[in-house]
Amino acid sequence: MTMATQDLEQAMLRFIAGRRRCPPTELSPELPFNELGIDSLDAMTLAAELEETLGRPVDPGLLFDHPTPRALACHLAGR
Repeated sequence: MTMATQDLEQAMLRFIAGRRRCPPTELSPELPFNELGIDSLDAMTLAAELEETLGRPVDPGLLFDHPTPRALACHLAGR
């Protein structure tokens, strides 16, 4: 996994941890977003945050096409 992929994965886990009010270390990047408690509103908010981080558009639908933080981070990092 590249550093960019790790950074994106960790950013998503921090976002999810903030929503769940738990430490990011308690979350697995291999779990699907829906099992991590991400609903459609959270998906739109997360996509907007990723857009800011990456400086390019991120379609919230990508969370369904790449349903785990690790899979989405790999996709967004170009892997």
